[in-house]
Amino acid sequence: MSGFPPKEIQNPLTDPIHSIFSNGDVITVDITDSNKTSTVPQPTTQQVIPPIVTTTPTVPQTSPIQSHITSSAPGLITTNDGCVVRRVIPDDNSCLFHAISYVLENKAKDKVSYLRNLIAKEIMSDPNSYNEGILGKKPADYQKWIKDNNSWGGSVELIIFAKHYKTEIMAYDITQKRGNCFAEDKGYTSRVYLIYDGIHYDCLVWNILPSAQSSDFDVTIFNSKDQSVEKEFEKFMEKEHKSGKFVDEYNYVLKCGQCGILVKGNSEATQHANTTGHTRFTQDSN
Repeated sequence: MSGFPPKEIQNPLTDPIHSIFSNGDVITVDITDSNKTSTVPQPTTQQVIPPIVTTTPTVPQTSPIQSHITSSAPGLITTNDGCVVRRVIPDDNSCLFHAISYVLENKAKDKVSYLRNLIAKEIMSDPNSYNEGILGKKPADYQKWIKDNNSWGGSVELIIFAKHYKTEIMAYDITQKRGNCFAEDKGYTSRVYLIYDGIHYDCLVWNILPSAQSSDFDVTIFNSKDQSVEKEFEKFMEKEHKSGKFVDEYNYVLKCGQCGILVKGNSEATQHANTTGHTRFTQDSN
């Protein structure tokens, strides 16, 4: 099976491989029914293959990720092969949407508008769940606001993305040194990882070729039950905290890009935005 969610590959065996798989695809191999005749030997393992490129890179025999069969879920990572990488996302007020595009839309770079509209449609389709008490705005106002490329996404958006993609989303907060897993109780078999530094979201991925760490070899979707890879990501988050790679959300100073006023922390920025309608903030360097 290939794609997300995984679908059975129906192509004839004579088709060239580049017409079947896209760059970075996750391939899921499932054991066939023993009562059915198959010309293909039954596999005993699942692996995430390296990306398909025009010139095939030389990859050590130990680099592909091997795992046990887990239905159609992504395989379990062998943590001896590869390493955690923090993929830095553009700092343009749409970082959460860029991050979701990377981990759940095959590293796409043109999905921000699509994802913002997805959020708006979901909110308007269920105003009881996404009411003014949850959103901090009337649903119609929030729908208009979230379509603005300068509006930051947060927990509301992560809840909706997890539901839409049927995937757990683990968001690590470096500041608080903790993780919040969205849709953990839904029984989804897949999980992706994000990291938040107080004002900005990046992606956490597993790179299967550490010597190069090219994004072509990033694995972005994981088995939700894979505790070994989760521990590796937790270690990385704790290391980032120890290195001070976060912003104190209560004490950092932001400058409003529309009126120039300085505000302290998220609470004052939110209050200023609600009062004035201003949504463009940058961290003050003075």
